[in-house]
Amino acid sequence: MTAVNELRGLGLISWSTLLVGQQKGWASKSDIADYAASLLACGNLENIDAAVLASANTLDDSEVIDLLQRMIRSHTPEKEVLDKWRLAILISLNNSDLPEDEKIERLQELYAEFDYPEDMKSCSIYFQDTVDPLSAMRNVISHLKLKFEV
Repeated sequence: MTAVNELRGLGLISWSTLLVGQQKGWASKSDIADYAASLLACGNLENIDAAVLASANTLDDSEVIDLLQRMIRSHTPEKEVLDKWRLAILISLNNSDLPEDEKIERLQELYAEFDYPEDMKSCSIYFQDTVDPLSAMRNVISHLKLKFEV
């Protein structure tokens, strides 16, 4: 399952998460269009910008980002949005069919990509503790799930 699908399944997807995801390359225009279309199908779209986002695939990246920025009503702290993405990406990695050594390698990349969060230091192969990096990752997942009550 993709990180966007994990976010959706956890009930953590929002215009803010999609904006950050689009900017970081974690969410595609198709993901944004799917989210907008699902809201439209439920009758939950309250303005024209959201309806336009249902056809995000036909828009330039800059147009999509502008529309997403207008859709965000309240400013969600970037750290909180990044933690939602981190949770979804770590769950996707944990559930992937990659061999253990490839999971550990990807985990190292994620640790750097998220700017070395303190709660992931045991995920690093360079941290001098006895915790298995994949076990540490599962602990981070559990902690983040508790944080977001999912």
